[in-house]
Amino acid sequence: MRSYANMNEEIFCPYCGAKTPNFNFCANCGKSLKDLEDENPLESSVNSEEIIIAALTASDSSKSRFRGKPKNLFFTTNYILEDEGSSVGIFGNTMDMEYGGDLIQEEINEKIDIKEIQQENPNLKVIPYSEIEKAEFQVTRFLVYLEIKAPSFTPKYVLGAKKYGDQFLDKIRNFLEPKIGDRFIVK
Repeated sequence: MRSYANMNEEIFCPYCGAKTPNFNFCANCGKSLKDLEDENPLESSVNSEEIIIAALTASDSSKSRFRGKPKNLFFTTNYILEDEGSSVGIFGNTMDMEYGGDLIQEEINEKIDIKEIQQENPNLKVIPYSEIEKAEFQVTRFLVYLEIKAPSFTPKYVLGAKKYGDQFLDKIRNFLEPKIGDRFIVK
């Protein structure tokens, strides 16, 4: 049972990643926080080692074809993290979606503390692999897309030009299939 002192503290919601009072429900997404003391996935990741496995710069598909908002995606041991990006990729390479951008930076193996990162960047979105309902990979006439459906939010990313579709498929499949199994779908 929670003490009243804990209710005055702020925590990060494990569903949407927003800072919220430590009470029954998240002030941002409305999901129940009642039983999270024992089951908080972000708490358990802090106790266990969380490692960034790979990263890529993608584009938010809500905008025009090549002018969407850049997003940095980090594939960690237990989560996908989304952070605001820039036209300069994660490791300083210029991102150009028409030509494939950075593709994917692999074997990063950097240890992280998600709580610390969230305190530094409150806009960081955290998607636990266990919450992913499905991840659809699609190659269209011109572009490669990845749409991740989760209860907290459903982003759709432009990964790059169609000619890089096979490379993206191999790498994304290697990251997601072991984590989400048959919920990884290729259209």
